[in-house]
Amino acid sequence: MPVLANIYYTQHQGGSSSRPPVILIHGAGSNHLCWPAEIRRLRDATVYAIDLPGHGISAGTAHHRASSYQSTIIDFIAQLGLNQAVLVGHSLGAAIALQLALDHPQHVAGLVCISTAASFQIDPTFINLFRVSQTQKQTLEILNHYFSPKYGKTQWYPNLLKSLPTVRNSLWYADLRATAHFDLRSQLPQISTPTLVLSGEEDPLVPISHTTHLARQLPNARFKGFPHHGHMLMLEDPAGVAHEIHRFYVQL
Repeated sequence: MPVLANIYYTQHQGGSSSRPPVILIHGAGSNHLCWPAEIRRLRDATVYAIDLPGHGISAGTAHHRASSYQSTIIDFIAQLGLNQAVLVGHSLGAAIALQLALDHPQHVAGLVCISTAASFQIDPTFINLFRVSQTQKQTLEILNHYFSPKYGKTQWYPNLLKSLPTVRNSLWYADLRATAHFDLRSQLPQISTPTLVLSGEEDPLVPISHTTHLARQLPNARFKGFPHHGHMLMLEDPAGVAHEIHRFYVQL
């Protein structure tokens, strides 16, 4: 994988050079491999799937606040020789994208927010379990509950189960703290970037009431729910999610 701004990434070259590229931002405890091929190779678009600092094979350390990733994303866009990108984020990745659209809207041509909200309701007790290795069995059981598929194809799920124990506790701890600290509820009306909000309607981690609230409060947003699906929406229905992203992208 190549590297820019200390960020490792994959690239799918497609579409016109006059259109902004798509940058895929993964969620907590994850990396660029969370994105299925249908999204990494989105039609009519140049797509970059990145590993955030301290994740996957990117250098650096994970941050405890979503806002701390902004300079990294801006530097990555700049080193591509561009000024703008369409940001597609999952969960914490979408929170990072929303924060960037609020603070630096000139760099964000569009937003796709998957399985996310303006704030997250995460039990501090659960977050603190990741401070000690002795609780790994308990934390894995909870993560399995949050990530288990609700409906449809599940070929990806055994691979996810195998990967969860390989993620170090300190990374989960930083990511979950960044998620818990995130709260843009009072600032959503200031984000005018065109936005698509996608949600699994049976997501146990981010309730659909929170995702619909996010879409209603954003001035220029459209919402699409996926019945029977859960938090890992892009893996549960990769073709459906890719279709919605493509439809949104070509209309920008």
